[in-house]
Amino acid sequence: DRSWVAKEVAVSGSLKPSMLASPQIAPHVDRCLGSKPTRWKRGDFPHERGVNIEGLAILGNRLFIGFRGPVLHGGTAYMMAFDRDAVFAKDGPPAVTIPLALGEGMGVRDLAAVAGGLLVLSGPEDDEPGKAAIHFFNAADNKVTRLGAVPDPAEGGKPEVLLLLEETAAAFRVLI
Repeated sequence: DRSWVAKEVAVSGSLKPSMLASPQIAPHVDRCLGSKPTRWKRGDFPHERGVNIEGLAILGNRLFIGFRGPVLHGGTAYMMAFDRDAVFAKDGPPAVTIPLALGEGMGVRDLAAVAGGLLVLSGPEDDEPGKAAIHFFNAADNKVTRLGAVPDPAEGGKPEVLLLLEETAAAFRVLI
């Protein structure tokens, strides 16, 4: 039974124009990723803190996209929020850029919708192993609260995905 297969795939051309309209994001669109060379990427290319979308989540009527980079001003990562139904409109939706204080060099690695907001998995902006944490983004006031650190991954591991397994009034159970 293939009834679950999408009958049509639509492409939205509205994300890039919205990113270019954001004073915080625009200077980093179409730039090289990262802030420094890594053990995998060495050479003479610019490290321009380019835009890197890593998280997507729908909460109510809003689509949120999270950016692994750029991380600016000592630890500010960014998300953008769009009207979910307008993302495929010809002129594109107006978007709101939301700063997130996740910590020095920490960007968004993934997002998960929960009651009242989003869980935000943070991790290194650069393509390297490092510390990670889970935060709660309150959709009512755009405030972010650090919930706790993620245990150190296996040697060379990086936080990449946050999967919500269970949500109760007291706790979230997640798989990273």
